[in-house]
Amino acid sequence: MEPSYDPDMDSILRNRLFRLSFEAQYGEFDRREHMVLVPVHTRGYHTKLKSGMVHPNRNSLAFANALLDAVELRLVPEGEREAAERSLMRVMALQDKDPASRTYGIWSYFLEEPLSAMDAPDWNWADFCGKELEQAWLFHGSKLAGKTKDAIAETLHHATESIKRRDMGPHYTNIAIMGTYVTLVYGEAFGVQAMKDYGKARLQHFLEHTRAMGSLSEYNSPNYNLLAATDMQRLLRDVHDRDCFRMAREIHDAIWKSISLHYDAGTGEWAGPHSRNYDPFLTRSTRTSIHMATGDAMGAMNEADLEMSTDLLHVELECPKAYILRFSSSRAGSPARMIRDRYQADDPDHAAATCIAPAFSLGTFLKSDLWNQRRPLIAFWGGTTHTVSLYPQFLHDGYDFSSALCAHVQKDGSVLGAIYFCWDQGDTHLSLDPIHDRTILAGDLRVRFRIVARDPEDLDRLEIRREGTAWTVSFGGVHVRLTPVCVEAPEFCPEWEPAQGADYRGMDLVFYRGPRKAVDLSSLRRFLAAFALEMTTGSPAKNPAVSSRWEGDLLSMEWPERGLSISIPAKPGPKKDLYAATKGCVR
Repeated sequence: MEPSYDPDMDSILRNRLFRLSFEAQYGEFDRREHMVLVPVHTRGYHTKLKSGMVHPNRNSLAFANALLDAVELRLVPEGEREAAERSLMRVMALQDKDPASRTYGIWSYFLEEPLSAMDAPDWNWADFCGKELEQAWLFHGSKLAGKTKDAIAETLHHATESIKRRDMGPHYTNIAIMGTYVTLVYGEAFGVQAMKDYGKARLQHFLEHTRAMGSLSEYNSPNYNLLAATDMQRLLRDVHDRDCFRMAREIHDAIWKSISLHYDAGTGEWAGPHSRNYDPFLTRSTRTSIHMATGDAMGAMNEADLEMSTDLLHVELECPKAYILRFSSSRAGSPARMIRDRYQADDPDHAAATCIAPAFSLGTFLKSDLWNQRRPLIAFWGGTTHTVSLYPQFLHDGYDFSSALCAHVQKDGSVLGAIYFCWDQGDTHLSLDPIHDRTILAGDLRVRFRIVARDPEDLDRLEIRREGTAWTVSFGGVHVRLTPVCVEAPEFCPEWEPAQGADYRGMDLVFYRGPRKAVDLSSLRRFLAAFALEMTTGSPAKNPAVSSRWEGDLLSMEWPERGLSISIPAKPGPKKDLYAATKGCVR
């Protein structure tokens, strides 16, 4: 019997998971401030707050919606409706409503940190918070007090005007879709034709861009492709314009097609490479969303392993029938397949390769960077119960360095690649903290090939061996051979060493550790680490017969046995120039 989507069972499951999630949050509600109170959580930019307890604006809006839903489900007394409305009013009052302001229409992250105090305000909050307010209007508007409804209408006016001013293009996938949803729903629900027309034109532009590129610009992102699919499902539910529905259906189909192509049934993971990803492994909530969207395709799941955010109570996630079988657990052990994509059809730099083999998956981008949200090279193996993952980082004082670039060519489980450097991006973020005068201050600079495990106890079962300069990692019948081909850094004294932490193992190439000092990237003659990586089953691979040669500062490598060749500039420079000089070939 083929897996299928059952909306009735899905609704029952969503109600149960909503209750579990809501009950976990209910104790976080601070009735004095009418907002949730939680430990600060940050990804290292936008906010200056790094620790302590905070009242987050977006989370408080989401909780207010959950509280309204809980009233309807009779999980809490009817009187909690008033508490939810006070929460909505409290957060709406924190929006910047001054049209002359640079931050017009948005919110700060936290009550404790106004917009003026942030490192860099996040304009996405007009989209995220606007979406939450629209859920309150759509599902509870008929029971809200008049003043609350008036406040929502006014606040959404400012949020949608902010979104329109910013006019985010289709390259920023999840915000392009979310902003389209917010403006379309506001235009239809409140009878603002100009905003509906804007949202419709934006949806048309996104569709044309996706058709032309052949994929989403935020290619293969476990976090944001699923968020995009969810918001597109909302759009299909909430927007009534027939042309918009048709366009949304095509985009929704394209998103799920990409997700299904990269699902690796052998490990139960989302095979790489990932343009943006916060966690190498599928989170419980992501796995739950896919499970609910595909029926029983992934196999039976223990309800205790499922997790759903409260905002999905009203979202009937549904994968198109044509792709459901791609998630079937019966596909584990299927013959190896290669996926080759260009996710910007007019730009050969934007190419991706993925091998999904019976025992492992391995994915790479041709050209990318090592921003902490990227996984430009990532491998999974170990089956569905003992899954491990390997991916490279470049760490500047322990944090991922966004101006480290990487390039790879791949055939099946073999990769020829390199890490090199530009000086015109940022440090911890691609743009929010740009490098000044091409110089960074550093006390530690290193490449790390990090290995993580879904079950941390499996880290102690890894067999990591060093043979000369090469490393072999063996686990679960799979062997990963990492062979340095060339390390060029005349100003440093690079050396390899094993790496170990509470939640990882790995292999480090240490370029520098010592007193904190200025490093002028533009003055470095060469700064590059090139390598070959091969994944095998049965027995470990031998050292690859990779040849290399220099033409000025351009390193060219060839692995004839695998049909791989690549050329990479070793001297740091502008990213655009470095990408132009980087060439890869697979024969």
